[in-house]
Amino acid sequence: MLKGVVKTIKDTGYAIVTSENADYFCRAYLVRSNNLSEGDQIEFEFQENNKPGEKPSITNLRIISKAPRKENVYDYALIIDKLSAEQYDKFCNLMRRYVKSDDFRKITTSKLRNIYNLVKKVTDKKGCKMIRPKIAYLKGREPDTKKFMEDLDNLISKIDSKEEVKSFKEFFEALICYAKEIE
Repeated sequence: MLKGVVKTIKDTGYAIVTSENADYFCRAYLVRSNNLSEGDQIEFEFQENNKPGEKPSITNLRIISKAPRKENVYDYALIIDKLSAEQYDKFCNLMRRYVKSDDFRKITTSKLRNIYNLVKKVTDKKGCKMIRPKIAYLKGREPDTKKFMEDLDNLISKIDSKEEVKSFKEFFEALICYAKEIE
């Protein structure tokens, strides 16, 4: 078995694994079933592809070590009211970086405002959950927004209390503010 590192995971789910001698293609089902992340170290078997110029494909893999998880703006989304001043600064810095990322830049201001109008009306946990089908619709209608809509849907699915509803609304307000800053 060869050893390598997951170099990148593409939006479509497949990954590129780099080893000391070459890059290898890893199919999306292997990425999902092994819960791979960028930076993970793996051992793998592969097969050469028949078409010239294509990377060899990984057929079997085993994780040697997981990469340290990167902090994410969504980690703070449901606990905003519990953050210290220093943690809130960190949240703001992460939010600023997030709205400048490629995943977010595909979201139009009008789409963001439409979602925000729904979020502003929410008063309880059920109200938040009722936004999820609308997000699914938007994700299906505009595939470029898929990553953002999935992250938002995943966040809403975790909401479990009135305090988390309040934090979610504050999170979305911060999102709108920083999106306006880079507009």
